[in-house]
Amino acid sequence: MILSPGVRVTEKQLQAQVVQLASLTGWRCYHTFDSRRSAPGFPDLLLVRPPRCLFVELKTTTGRLRPAQAAWLEALAEVEHQKSTCGDPPISETFNPRSDEELRKCDPQKPPQAA
Repeated sequence: MILSPGVRVTEKQLQAQVVQLASLTGWRCYHTFDSRRSAPGFPDLLLVRPPRCLFVELKTTTGRLRPAQAAWLEALAEVEHQKSTCGDPPISETFNPRSDEELRKCDPQKPPQAA
């Protein structure tokens, strides 16, 4: 499924597109389908393509990050060699597994850059 630019999408549609794109480009995808017994706010997706690991919280253009979600993303951002993101369409700007500079920053074989 490819969504057209400017088309309003649901988070479910956005997630389906991200999972499809990730799978097509060699990423393993994990999503907790029933999170009622899980800690609140954990990111929507865990994407792995060694040596990279992404924790992705998806939001549509009208979606808002809840405090528990922000707390998880902040904690995960502090973990070395991990990347936490908050996606917002257009998907090509938020998740591009071939050109995203942020993914290259997650490479444990690449020395960290000075802030």
